[in-house]
Amino acid sequence: MKTIFTLLFFVLFISQCYCAIELLDFDGELKGEYSTIQEAVNAISEAGDQVVIPGGHYYEVVDVSNKDFGTEDKPIIIKAKDSETVIIDGAYQPLTESGNGLWENSDVFGSGYYMADFSEKECPSSYMVYGTNDDQLLLWTYGTEENMEEFFAGQGVYYDSTTDYVHIKLKDDEDPNDVELYLNCYWTFHVSTATYLTIENLEFRNGQRTVLLDRCTNCVLKGSTINGYNTGLRLRYAESNNVLIEKNVVKQSRDPEWWWSDVKSISPKTMESTAITLDAGDDNKIANNEIIGWFNGVAYSVDDAELNNNLKIYGNKIHEIYDDAIEPEGYCTNCEIYNNIVYDAFVSISMAPVVGPLYVYRNIFISDKVIKYDKPNNETLNPFAMKFNHGMSPDASKIYFYHNTVFSQGKVYNGPYEDQKLSNCNFYNNIFYSDGTYPTYILERSGLKSDGIDYNGNLYYIDVEQGTQYYFKYYNSYSLDTRYYSLEEALAGNAKGTGWETDGISGEDPLFTDLEASPIKDFTLQKKSPAIDAAVVLPNDYPTIIKKCGEKFDIGAYEYTGNDDCDDDDDDDDTDTASSASKNFFGLILFVFFLLIFC
Repeated sequence: MKTIFTLLFFVLFISQCYCAIELLDFDGELKGEYSTIQEAVNAISEAGDQVVIPGGHYYEVVDVSNKDFGTEDKPIIIKAKDSETVIIDGAYQPLTESGNGLWENSDVFGSGYYMADFSEKECPSSYMVYGTNDDQLLLWTYGTEENMEEFFAGQGVYYDSTTDYVHIKLKDDEDPNDVELYLNCYWTFHVSTATYLTIENLEFRNGQRTVLLDRCTNCVLKGSTINGYNTGLRLRYAESNNVLIEKNVVKQSRDPEWWWSDVKSISPKTMESTAITLDAGDDNKIANNEIIGWFNGVAYSVDDAELNNNLKIYGNKIHEIYDDAIEPEGYCTNCEIYNNIVYDAFVSISMAPVVGPLYVYRNIFISDKVIKYDKPNNETLNPFAMKFNHGMSPDASKIYFYHNTVFSQGKVYNGPYEDQKLSNCNFYNNIFYSDGTYPTYILERSGLKSDGIDYNGNLYYIDVEQGTQYYFKYYNSYSLDTRYYSLEEALAGNAKGTGWETDGISGEDPLFTDLEASPIKDFTLQKKSPAIDAAVVLPNDYPTIIKKCGEKFDIGAYEYTGNDDCDDDDDDDDTDTASSASKNFFGLILFVFFLLIFC
């Protein structure tokens, strides 16, 4: 029996790595074996080279530089071996071991504060240390000594760049020597100048910016997991073009007790984290990823007209978001956001494109997260699904928002103020639905017809007794606080003569299939839904990826299919779950067979 357990331990130890990392050529022939990922990456020398990493937990900060010789036929590949789990971790390894004895009482702060030498990480002076505890729960990063002393957000860290010491205070003054801590001050995986590079099936952890892709052309990151601090993944510089970020999980474990006002009011804003940040070149795609637990989900906020053009964000599942799930805020010409599902979010989408056109279509937006908003006044804030966040010049324009299903427990549409005008925007064939949990208007501040704003074919519904809650406020006006119980009243009032909503519907239940479904409500339509065949015809240049079922398109994100086969035939968002499951099962069989041979 002892022999069996010894052999089992040996097999498990081997499976945790530290087998050689292989460099293969395009034909799969071995070119070299290396003890670190960085050494293997440095040895990449020609198109088609493959770095194959055996399963294990690697504490490395990896820099992939000047690999601009991959080709379409022979891409450079960095991947996990077979289906093995490879974790690339940027944390400072000595502090990850419980009982390390490296923490001592802080001589800067009072009781309960500890400090440790962090000089081996060689943090740039402008950087800050972020971290998680052994439960992977994010610690608050205090940006100044004063903030750390105030300790207003609970357990956290502060990095003093003048001394290279990191200071920490944990919940209940726990001794950090007794805890596994994962601390880092910069990226975990950095690509700087590469062409036709594919990164797949890896797990990246514990970076201020965990994955940073710079000047990457025709690169792919797929099938990977990213667990990060301030930014999960950042794609940047105009030289980053035709990049595909696909089928990854980008996650963060924030403390739900943190206050929105604490995040926004401090300087520097250390905890305003974003899963995916884009300030890159043209024709990039963010597709079929799952984003969990961040302050913001996917964001681009640039004032450079040369960046982010022809960007596509589609097929993503984004949830547990404490501010904005999708932020198209800034320059982006001919960009598309479609087929995404957002839920458990405070705001689903915040739009302020400066140039446009921005096409937003066939999305499910669910805003149902109440946030801890104003700490000084102990106030929460109810969710709203859409807002128009501004501050850039000129005013936002050319938003084409159509065939979306937008659900909120509070306000659905939170429009712009007079000094933040929208212009030349169309809102067609959407379902705007509030369940009335937090009574308010379904649409407030519509913008003006005279500024080129147009509405038609939308269905508005609040799930309360009709005539007891206003639907519209500041409708076709920034100054007249006139409130309307129905679309008919609004069109006879401030919007008279605008030509808005000649085919619009209000006060009729769209008859969704299952609003009790969890975690994602079922917004497909029942047979008698008033949304069926009720959509207006869109301009010919609008993209669409769903077949028409019936005489006309339906209002909202989903077509009622009945017995017809009208599913989306776009291959971009297919997910081969059966293939993945079979591979995992086959891997398990091989592992058991291997154990039997050894035992």
